[in-house]
Amino acid sequence: MIAPPLEAVGLDPATPTVTAGGATGRLWRVETADGPLALRLTYGRSELAAMSAAGQAGIPVPEVLRSAAVPDGTAMLLSWVPGVTLIDALLRDPSGAERLGHVVGATQRKLHEVTAPADVARPDRWMTVPGIALPPGDALLHLDYHWLNVLVDGTAVTGVLDWENARRGAPILDIARTYTLLSIEPTLNTLPAERRTIAAMFARGWADGYGPEAIDIPPWAKVWAASVMLADLSPRYQDNPHALDGLRAWITQWTEV
Repeated sequence: MIAPPLEAVGLDPATPTVTAGGATGRLWRVETADGPLALRLTYGRSELAAMSAAGQAGIPVPEVLRSAAVPDGTAMLLSWVPGVTLIDALLRDPSGAERLGHVVGATQRKLHEVTAPADVARPDRWMTVPGIALPPGDALLHLDYHWLNVLVDGTAVTGVLDWENARRGAPILDIARTYTLLSIEPTLNTLPAERRTIAAMFARGWADGYGPEAIDIPPWAKVWAASVMLADLSPRYQDNPHALDGLRAWITQWTEV
């Protein structure tokens, strides 16, 4: 599977690679003579366009060194971004959680100042929630801005990764999506109390760093984001559907506001 994309971006198909994480399983670390690079498979060109626009606006993203069409979509050869994930940074220095969250929130606000190029798709079926009409907008939205997709070095954001969900739309959608990922994602309930406290401190810092829009999110946006999360997670929890009961209750709570 990995040999054709390597060859498509000009590398020897036998170049050593290791899976580099991500829910989709389509990201690899590639070991070259000049150092590590990243190989990513994506669908269409929306992700490529989003990364390019973000990079031009000063958002730290991997540099696209080469890209090529392949049967499964588009293969992108990317620079290997330095830094550690937010999770690793928080484990190393829990005391800096709120301060780090502030920087990450400010970076997301800067992202929303970017007008998405025409090649970035508008909201589609996976973002549709019955009874909720999404507001118009042309901002560049990441829509998967969370612990594993932001790299940092100290208090500096060094990379925003995984632009597969990127869309054109109103910033409140991205704000609400990140809020739910940082605050009510079900795996947070499995953490020890101390780590849940750290996560909450980071989320407060993120909201403060972004600004008033992230502090006072309207109920409809919370319901929308949590409903999108529920639809996304349900297939993964088929053997333990009750793990999502808290998320369902939270949706009901905000629906009734």
